[in-house]
Amino acid sequence: MTDHRFALGQTVRLTHRCVFDPDRAAKYKVTRLLPFDGKELRYCLEHDEFLFSRLAMERELIGVIPSVWRVQ
Repeated sequence: MTDHRFALGQTVRLTHRCVFDPDRAAKYKVTRLLPFDGKELRYCLEHDEFLFSRLAMERELIGVIPSVWRVQ
């Protein structure tokens, strides 16, 4: 069985290949790890401002590194 690259609750961003609308380039939270479908791992994603969730394949996602420095 294949392991998921991204963890539940992790913040991710859609890659540029699947973003046609700048609003969709926003950060999403992984809300469900979906089972391997024989081709690729999939994830259920949600965003705070959008009223829907979406599915994404692992190759469409990049991890977001949390910023630890804050500019005052």
